[in-house]
Amino acid sequence: MKFRIEHTFELSNREVEAMRLYFEEQKVDEEESFRDFIKSYVISGGVGLLEEKAATESRLFGLEE
Repeated sequence: MKFRIEHTFELSNREVEAMRLYFEEQKVDEEESFRDFIKSYVISGGVGLLEEKAATESRLFGLEE
């Protein structure tokens, strides 16, 4: 099943500063913008949390993959 999610969020100045430091530290793709990095970071984190929760629930209820 596919889902398309569009969500706008705002970072405080402190959060921007902290994430910009992390962005510079993790920078692999020289062409990736800070904004694109944040989008990717939030999406991958959300997908990771969902997959982790689904795996936990599957084990609890004995569901097969």
